[in-house]
Amino acid sequence: MQKILLLNPPAEKLCLRDYFCSSLSKAGYCWQPIDFLVISGLLKNHYEIFVLDCIAEKLNFEKSLKIINSISPDILIFLSSSLSYKSDFDFVKNINVKKIFGIGEIFLRNPKEILRKNNFINGIILDFTHS
Repeated sequence: MQKILLLNPPAEKLCLRDYFCSSLSKAGYCWQPIDFLVISGLLKNHYEIFVLDCIAEKLNFEKSLKIINSISPDILIFLSSSLSYKSDFDFVKNINVKKIFGIGEIFLRNPKEILRKNNFINGIILDFTHS
């Protein structure tokens, strides 16, 4: 069975990326991404699902990459946002997987242009509520 990793990438600040809305936490709180709850439920019968929330676990880039390499996923689905996309993309493009898919409000603006400029991203999820 193929492994899918649902990744909330590490960030310098407490970045909340969820259901196509992003913000910075001002009070030091974070919540589980609803996107990943729904996606994991839709895919659980067809793939082995792993979730790594680097924000909630307060993981730095190096530790996050070490965990990802230990999982050795076939497919990566990562959250991104207009607040963090540059560092998200820089981090994700260094992960060795067969397919990479992005999800988040940053991809809603001009998905074709993002795919054209970032050839390491194989696809974009524009609606996480349908299989």
